[in-house]
Amino acid sequence: MSMEIPGSSRKNETSAQHSNEPLVRFSCFSLARIAYGGKYALLPAKANRSNPRLLPPNRNIRIHSDGLDLLSETYDATFDREDDRIFTVPQSKAPAARRWFEQRLPDTRETGVEGLVERELIDRRHLFEDAQAEGYTAEFAGIGGRVIQNPHGSKVPQTLQLFEVHDLTLPDEAMGALLDNVASDEPTVHFFTESQILHRRGGQIDDMATFLFRHALQS
Repeated sequence: MSMEIPGSSRKNETSAQHSNEPLVRFSCFSLARIAYGGKYALLPAKANRSNPRLLPPNRNIRIHSDGLDLLSETYDATFDREDDRIFTVPQSKAPAARRWFEQRLPDTRETGVEGLVERELIDRRHLFEDAQAEGYTAEFAGIGGRVIQNPHGSKVPQTLQLFEVHDLTLPDEAMGALLDNVASDEPTVHFFTESQILHRRGGQIDDMATFLFRHALQS
C-alpha cells in the first residue's frame, strides 16, 4: 500500500502497482554554460572534497506542485521524499514522462536558472554577491540525457539523467568575481576549452560536462 503525502495525491513510497514492472528513476538538472575567452566554467563537486569531480554549474530542477500531481496521477510517479526533485516511474511510462520534461511547461516545473544562480552560485558557493549578479541573462540552449545502469540488485535498475542547458551571461562585476576566484591561491572555479571538456583533459572532468555542448543536446 502506498503512503500518501498529507493533503496531496502524490505518493512517496514505491506502490504495489509497480511491483511487477521495472522502474526508471528520473534525475533532472539545470546546467549553466558560462563562457569566457573561449573557455567554460567548471566547479568541483562538493560531495567529494578529497578528489572532487569537476562539473558545470548545476542544480536539480524543482518540480512545481501541479507538476508533482501530474507526474503522480498521469505517469504513476513515486517520490523518495515528500519534496524531492527525483522521481521514479514504471518503465512503460518513462518515454511519456520524458516528453513531459522536454515540453518545458512553466506551470509544472522550473524552466529558468533563477534557482541555480541564487541558491547554488550565490548562497551555496558564495562565488559572487546577489547585487553583482543583478541583470544576468540566460538563454535556453537545449536538452540532453543519459541512462545510468544502477548496481546489480537495485530496486530501480536504471536512472535517466536529463540535462537542460542554458547560456548564462553574467554582468561584469559577477564575472570579475569568478576571475578573481580563478586567480586565487585556492580556486574553486576552473575554465576549460570545449576540446578539453569533451576529451576530459586537465583534471577530474565529469561526463556531465560534455552535455554543455550541442552535439549532446537536442534543441
